[in-house]
Amino acid sequence: MCGQEGTIALSEKSRSFGKSIKMLKKKEERQAVEKMKFAIIGAGRAGRSLARALQAAGGEFVAVAGGTAAEPFAEKCGAAFCATAAVAAALADVALLAVPDRAMETLAAELAAADLPPDLVVLHICGSQSAAALAALREKNISIGSLHPLQSFTEDTEAGCRHLRNIYFAVDGDAPAVKMARQLIDLLGGKMLIVPGEKRAIYHAAACMASNYLVAVLHAAAELMEGCGIAETEALHALQPIVEGTVRNIMEQGTTKALTGPLMRGDSLTVERHLAALDDFALPEAELYRAIGRYTVANLAKNSLLSEVQVKELQLVLENKAR
Repeated sequence: MCGQEGTIALSEKSRSFGKSIKMLKKKEERQAVEKMKFAIIGAGRAGRSLARALQAAGGEFVAVAGGTAAEPFAEKCGAAFCATAAVAAALADVALLAVPDRAMETLAAELAAADLPPDLVVLHICGSQSAAALAALREKNISIGSLHPLQSFTEDTEAGCRHLRNIYFAVDGDAPAVKMARQLIDLLGGKMLIVPGEKRAIYHAAACMASNYLVAVLHAAAELMEGCGIAETEALHALQPIVEGTVRNIMEQGTTKALTGPLMRGDSLTVERHLAALDDFALPEAELYRAIGRYTVANLAKNSLLSEVQVKELQLVLENKAR
């Protein structure tokens, strides 16, 4: 018995020792990241928010370049303002490129033509492009990758900084770049999504639908409410509980189980009444209603949540054909 107890005690000590080693290693990695010097190329909404978030988490923000907002932002953050992207990148361990998608390859070529440190890592933060957009740098043996925050940003930089905590980031690239990206994500308390380069446009389309198109749908809803004599601000406040409740249901139950309303019930008469009213006033929201309705009915049919008769009736109404 004593031998068995001794073995158990030794096993527990081994596990405890292993856990301590892992914690120490993680602490050392975090300290290394906190000492890491980073530069931001492009001082738009996302670039400013990411720079402030990394700086607040302990990263050393050394330089910024690009755009009219770069110089005042550098002064505010205590970073160096650089006239060119190459000068800013040369001061850092990792350069984060936060310029529009259309400018990414041109910027990569500009940096590739400069004399950059061989151990520099360059990450872009565009959503729709993979690390391949920086191919010109790879040819110069600079490690490249992408680090896209799955978040939306407004002009409120401090709010953007807060909203970068504990979110997901899409990553791809060379092994050293992916390792660097993971370290930056860990610093922000986030999670990493490895998205293959050839799937980046699809991934970004999904992000746009979840964010930008949600804004469009709520704008359309507010416009319809305004047509009922309810001002946009009040309409949005009135819609807020149902919007938040719907999102909560989606997160807890998934998209299919969270669906409610006339389409879920197969209530073609109510849908027909909606469209008749929208068409009577020649409202542009009618086509949006139809498009989303058709998609929803198809999804309900695929999951066998409506009868064949209900599906056919709804399809006819949404196509604006007499039943």
